Amino acid sequence: MEPWEKGSRKTAGQTGMCGGVRGVGTGGIVSTAFCLLYKLFTLKLTRKQVMGLITHTDSPYIRSLGFMYIRYTQPPSDLVDWYDEFLDDEEMALVMRVDWI
Repeated sequence: MEPWEKGSRKTAGQTGMCGGVRGVGTGGIVSTAFCLLYKLFTLKLTRKQVMGLITHTDSPYIRSLGFMYIRYTQPPSDLVDWYDEFLDDEEMALVMRVDWI
């Protein structure tokens, strides 16, 4: 669940905000996950649809996209309410990095 395809960005020698955060001079190839996440933003999902994503049983990647959608669309004060029942999740591939929560 990375924003850029591995190895597609050249950030050597860049510092500060131009260090690749926005892809200003060294943009890479946007990952499939973030293309799908953008598509979800354009669909303006309902709460029921988001719940369908985060409780999906076929793929942990679908669930991860649902959690990322929540992270980027909901106020920070509401994140605990959304994530609370999933914090002890046993799904191995759904281990989320704490630094983006």
